[in-house]
Amino acid sequence: MKIEYSMKVHNYLILLGLVLSYLGCFAQSEPYDFNGDGKKETCKLVAPKTNDETYDCEGGCNCRIVFSDPKIPAITITSCIGGEPQILGDLDGNGTTEIGLVPEWWTSCWRSYYIYTFVNGKWTLFVDPITIHCNLFEEHDGPIIEKVANKKGYYKVYYSEFDDEKGILTLTKTVKKKI
Repeated sequence: MKIEYSMKVHNYLILLGLVLSYLGCFAQSEPYDFNGDGKKETCKLVAPKTNDETYDCEGGCNCRIVFSDPKIPAITITSCIGGEPQILGDLDGNGTTEIGLVPEWWTSCWRSYYIYTFVNGKWTLFVDPITIHCNLFEEHDGPIIEKVANKKGYYKVYYSEFDDEKGILTLTKTVKKKI
């Protein structure tokens, strides 16, 4: 079965990349301390080789975020054909830099936004995945996650939801850090 690739989806993905690029969120050139050792490292996303005609990947459709320090384990993202790691800073004050990612896929503008944190020598989710639609970045030009003042371990997140009457909405909720 061949899936039709929508130009609208393609245009949303391009817009998403431009918005994130404008915000300076890409981790390609700036060094950050990802593991809390006081040394700065860089990261980049390694995408699988894809075939856009068959919608398949060579070796599986998984991306990896790799680091300049080989002692830092890679982050593997399943069902991912691309994306740009977003540097979110040290959200919780533990000395490590959190990383956000919206995995790219061939179809749909509905995605999950993942935020990773480095704890006890391994990467784990900072909060549960956040459901977003491509238009979230058109309607909200700030960060997807923000600290809640005077409430340690809690964060305000922006997310998308579909309403039968109003369509796609951008909403906020308060979530607790997973670890």
